[in-house]
Amino acid sequence: RINSMLNKAEKSNNFQFDSNNISLTEKELELIKELFDFQQVTEDAAKNLNPASIANYVYNLAKLFNSYYQETPILKAETENLRNFRLKLSQNIAETIKTSLNLLGIDVPKKM
Repeated sequence: RINSMLNKAEKSNNFQFDSNNISLTEKELELIKELFDFQQVTEDAAKNLNPASIANYVYNLAKLFNSYYQETPILKAETENLRNFRLKLSQNIAETIKTSLNLLGIDVPKKM
């Protein structure tokens, strides 16, 4: 879903935005906090030899994003600045999901 959305956006756009002009929603804050937890989750999983914590993390991240995607206009955001922020957030989430699944030995298809 994220890759499809990113492909619809201009490919040459690196989604630059002015963070001073964005008011974050509760879901956006929750997603950003979840992204920041990724390093700690992977370190703990390696330390404790517990890949299930990565599986739980990526599952929760995907659930959070799905809820966000259903409720929040991304490509049709009110301003270009907000659209670019939401696309960049989505791009970071897609990369984190892909990295998490790769750590679990799961290949991620570009298209479903």
